[in-house]
Amino acid sequence: MTLQSGLRWQVKLSSSYKGLAEATKESINEWVEHWITTLLDSYLASYLKHEDAEIVLKIAIEKNWNMYNGAFHLTWPSLALDFKRESFENLRDLVNHAFKHFKEWLSSK
Repeated sequence: MTLQSGLRWQVKLSSSYKGLAEATKESINEWVEHWITTLLDSYLASYLKHEDAEIVLKIAIEKNWNMYNGAFHLTWPSLALDFKRESFENLRDLVNHAFKHFKEWLSSK
């Protein structure tokens, strides 16, 4: 899946979801698209030297019992950011925490 930013760069999304229903996977992709296209857009743009720069986001989420584990890896030519957490009860909180972590790091530089 490729997400198009308003600033003319793309994010290639690679995802691995284990133990999740199709509707849940679609919801995750919608949350990720919202974060990338509206909430992180300007933060990421400040690090991109070329409008056609490739950004790759790899997500792995698995459900164990009633808990969620996730790993998020965001890369582009000059930088790589990672976020990994286990035992989240709320899936949306897991996704939001990952992107808040990315946003805080990007805004601190």
